[in-house]
Amino acid sequence: MYKKFNFVSMKHTLLIIFSLCSGLLMAQAPTSIPFQAAAKSPDGYVFISQNLSVNFKLRSNSATGNIVFEENHNLLSSTLGLFSTNIGQGNLVSGSLNPLANSDKDFFLEVNMTIGAVTYPLGVKKLNPVPHAKYANGERFRISESGDTLFKGKNTGIVIPGISGANN
Repeated sequence: MYKKFNFVSMKHTLLIIFSLCSGLLMAQAPTSIPFQAAAKSPDGYVFISQNLSVNFKLRSNSATGNIVFEENHNLLSSTLGLFSTNIGQGNLVSGSLNPLANSDKDFFLEVNMTIGAVTYPLGVKKLNPVPHAKYANGERFRISESGDTLFKGKNTGIVIPGISGANN
């Protein structure tokens, strides 16, 4: 004899699984910024397999604005003259990446590379953060006890119709 498939039971099982997993969901802004570049002199000479020091400065409001973060990285260029690192994981000189998290200011990244006793400015560029990543740090998502509302933060909720009898 065949057993009748119970969709209501399946819906509740899925709801419980989703509720347990959703507590683990949390959006957050990155704590480091990946960076990759070619180690080249202004006249085009590629520094292959060279020890180099890279200095990162994060400036607020303009390319010459106040320095809110500065750090150094001691790296080795590849056989192609490339190097990569994560800004925020080097030797801290001053400041913090925290001002990036929830600020309406513009930020500019200045990069300088030193090989031996010679420093090469690699430039200053405006950072363009992804808006949802910029503001997501610290936000939590949760589901109501009845399973029909998805909450962001403390009180902002979206009701999902048809999941429970509470909102039919």
